[in-house]
Amino acid sequence: MLAEILACPHCSEDRLLGVIAREPDAAPTIFLGCAACKGLVASFRLDQGFLNQRAMESVVSALGTNIFESGREVTEAINRLSADAVERYNAALAELDRLAKEQKEKRDSDRKDGTKSDPEESDDTDDKAKD
Repeated sequence: MLAEILACPHCSEDRLLGVIAREPDAAPTIFLGCAACKGLVASFRLDQGFLNQRAMESVVSALGTNIFESGREVTEAINRLSADAVERYNAALAELDRLAKEQKEKRDSDRKDGTKSDPEESDDTDDKAKD
């Protein structure tokens, strides 16, 4: 068995961010991105997987059983597959940013109204007032 720690191919950082993206018409995809530069390190669909910028065989296997006439066709297919993974990863990050912004706005709004939307935001002053 070969085991290795994944690192960002862009900046060599080994801190990674895991993102799962679910689309109605495809198997869920797991993206591993760099925590430092946000670059895509790897993407895996639950029904097939490949590492970006890694072993060519794993990428070609994700292309399925297509028969190619030339190396150029293989290269173009790999480039399309990689570009699609990067595009979907960026879309997943944008969705996470949107959700985080919505949650922050709701918390800020609730704080202004005097209500609490997050049950983990406990205030010890209420307990002290009861004593």
